[in-house]
Amino acid sequence: READFERVVNELAFEIQVGLWHDLEFHINIPIVLGDSRDLTFSSGDGGTVTRENSAIDPADDLIQDDLNDQGFFDTYRYFELEGGNQGPTRSGFGDLSFGLSWAPFNSERQPHLATLALGFDYVAPTAPVARASNTSPGRGVHEIQFSIAASRRFAIVDPYFGMLYALPIATSDSLFADHGGGQEMQSPGMRGEILGGVEFIVWERPEEEQVITVDVGLDFGYQAAGRDYSPISDALMSSSCGGTTPGEVSLMLDGTPYEPAASVPVNSAACAWITQQTSSRIVNPAADPEDELYTHDGITTQDAYITMGGHVGVNAQISPYVELRIGTTFTTETERFITAARTGVDRDNDGEVDFTDPNERNPVYNPTMDSVGNRFRIEGVLNIDWHATLAFQF
Repeated sequence: READFERVVNELAFEIQVGLWHDLEFHINIPIVLGDSRDLTFSSGDGGTVTRENSAIDPADDLIQDDLNDQGFFDTYRYFELEGGNQGPTRSGFGDLSFGLSWAPFNSERQPHLATLALGFDYVAPTAPVARASNTSPGRGVHEIQFSIAASRRFAIVDPYFGMLYALPIATSDSLFADHGGGQEMQSPGMRGEILGGVEFIVWERPEEEQVITVDVGLDFGYQAAGRDYSPISDALMSSSCGGTTPGEVSLMLDGTPYEPAASVPVNSAACAWITQQTSSRIVNPAADPEDELYTHDGITTQDAYITMGGHVGVNAQISPYVELRIGTTFTTETERFITAARTGVDRDNDGEVDFTDPNERNPVYNPTMDSVGNRFRIEGVLNIDWHATLAFQF
């Protein structure tokens, strides 16, 4: 393992729910991101301490020079800095607003022989500025359509429930999820599905005063489809010192052949040649020679699908008919997956291979230094912990 990643998000959300008709509700959620910080450091776990002397992400200058001196295939790249830690910008501000409808065609309070069934439709609007290297905004840059269904039925002092959600993100025109044409196989983040189930235990109740205390325990499962998205290395790639590199500086051929620089190429230039091997990273300048065009990484990578598993526990207290307090925690793990996994492209002439010199076949977001077998970034050992407290006023 090369690096450790930590992300801390503090968010304050305001939600307004309005009853429109019997069991029909309109709701709107306004999130305010107080702080979203990310930190990458060299790993110091059970596999030993990683330093620049043995790193494949931020190698020492002498390792880069040794590779140059070998006068062959070069692969000692410095993707981004890890020595001393790589702290991305603390992102904050208004998040992406969401609103939707919830309808309960069956309600056990009015129909005791039936379970309560709720159907939901929500839309997450891209109201926050898109997160880029040049700002500290928290926006993702997608329209997201969500459909949900949930059911519950109380039996004495237990109230079991079950729910499912499907989410489809659609990239906005000004997002970083661009369609670069050619052999690009993915553009937007993948769709998402979630399933949860649990039981609320009624530990104390005074019905005549509309007061109740419950303990909520449940399990959570999710599936995130493959797609292009932000990742733990996004901010590091955006802020890499290699941004602004040109093919001419690194003596890189633009025909897709392996990088074999001369020993005279400066260490820092050779170490940054990785960024010029992804054609979508090029800042197009029609007036410039192709070897003089600047390359910079937008932080978006093609990622594998993965599964999330976890649970949640909480305490809910209906203090009065007008005030409710909820506190709880959710913890989830994620299956291991590659977070740089773009395919080489599309074999349009059916000759059995992708021609890197043909822009109609080569995937412009494919970077052989990060996406090819043996070079991909992999994430493992993920643990997400969420603490939340909610104060609700009902009128």
